[in-house]
Amino acid sequence: MLSGFVINSVTVCSRPDSPHRNQRELRELVRYRRSLIQERSREHNRVQEVLEGANIKLAAVVSDIMRVSSRDMMEAMIEGEEDPEKLAAFARRTLKKKKEELELGLRGNMSAHQRIMLRTMQTLIDFYKPMRKPQWIREI
Repeated sequence: MLSGFVINSVTVCSRPDSPHRNQRELRELVRYRRSLIQERSREHNRVQEVLEGANIKLAAVVSDIMRVSSRDMMEAMIEGEEDPEKLAAFARRTLKKKKEELELGLRGNMSAHQRIMLRTMQTLIDFYKPMRKPQWIREI
């Protein structure tokens, strides 16, 4: 009788379609997604530190250094462009109105080491980007 009880309780607990299991798995996925988003945010902060180390004050002019215009400017910096006027030409929409401020903020001196760091950081940020709206949400 006792062994039958143990077998039945194990069977009940290990059912693959158990709501408790589904809930546990969903929680696990959500926690993991949250940790990836937090890591992406930390990577954004690291990008900001590298830019400040190169005396580039992009964050003083733009609201988000990871938006399209800023990313294009950083991509050009990674490729070796140093002319603030050429970098400011990547501005889009409302950022175009701040062209003079951008040129002042983009005056800096980025070393090869900082370029490598930025490239690596952008690669990681791009890797984390799909976690904002993951495919598995639709699957569950």
